[in-house]
Amino acid sequence: GYLVWVGVASILHVHRQTGWSAVWGACSSLLAIWWIVVASVPFERSLLRSDPSWVLAGWAGEHWMATRQWQMGASYGLFRSMTGVGAMSERFDPDKHGWGGLAPAIVRAPVVVIEGSRNGKDWTEIEFRYKPGNVATPPRRTAPHQPRLDWQMWFAALGSYQHNPWLLNLLDKILDGVPEVIDLLDTASYPYHHQPPSQVRASLWQYDFTRANTSWARRIPGVALTTQGEEVWWTRSLVSRTYVPALTNDGRVKSVLNQVRIVAGPEPSLMCYGSADSDTSFFWRATHSLCTTTLYIQQRCAPIRRGLGLTLFGGSLVLDRPLVAITSLMLISIGALPTLRAIAQAVKYLVHRTPTNLQNDKLKHE
Repeated sequence: GYLVWVGVASILHVHRQTGWSAVWGACSSLLAIWWIVVASVPFERSLLRSDPSWVLAGWAGEHWMATRQWQMGASYGLFRSMTGVGAMSERFDPDKHGWGGLAPAIVRAPVVVIEGSRNGKDWTEIEFRYKPGNVATPPRRTAPHQPRLDWQMWFAALGSYQHNPWLLNLLDKILDGVPEVIDLLDTASYPYHHQPPSQVRASLWQYDFTRANTSWARRIPGVALTTQGEEVWWTRSLVSRTYVPALTNDGRVKSVLNQVRIVAGPEPSLMCYGSADSDTSFFWRATHSLCTTTLYIQQRCAPIRRGLGLTLFGGSLVLDRPLVAITSLMLISIGALPTLRAIAQAVKYLVHRTPTNLQNDKLKHE
């Protein structure tokens, strides 16, 4: 269907051209359609997870094989693995589920869950600000903010902690109760504000969204359905309880961190190089002023970046505070444009009504 609309748009585009413009428009449109079809081959194969007969035309696969050395298309495999989109269900039956032999939208996103304990028996999950955790917590919009820690936890779930030693550093800081690290977590639900946990561990889960109870969702095997008013946003299955075994604050973790050269020192303070003295060049003075202004804004905006979001309507709607602030400023600026234009016209009219201009207008009419 998408290719049909592209073809129709190309025909309409060429229809308005004449001469060499029509020839160029026809050639460029055919080239664009050819590229879209060929670039769709690896994406289609990634959905099928095998090499059956392609849904696309057979020549598309041949052309992709001939041109893949130039990397004209990719399956976006990394982010498909990170999100788990396209995972096949063991109970999937192409005759009963999906469309055109393709599996329905099954998601298996790998997620690392950190837990803390004071006695080694009762464990409490430690929630993050943005990544999936509590199944009753709705997804939170992060754009345009980039949650670096939650993003790194996403990558850590694709491998092991041996290849992500920074994860051990994070667990060690939780054991020490370092305020700067605790502030990166969901402080509203953090259970160890008064006393750090004596043990921490991490487990690996696979997360999927719950589905609304619709006829399409009921045909998807192995997914959880939710009813109206039920605040369950995720469903999850345990992969490994000992993704990171239980750790204690006995110094062994710090020894490992020293061996891999991860030194937990204080974060260096940001500073601007150069000087704003009058004897320096204008370029260095302007650069220094811009740097100091940027650092000042960054410090003032730090409390805003920590906003978790505005939860409305009993958790059914979650708005990110920075996004709301930026959108409000944009709307205000858009609404202010007509006002500024009206003010400019009024000023222009008043200037035009000066005695000199009125005298000139009177002479023109005479």
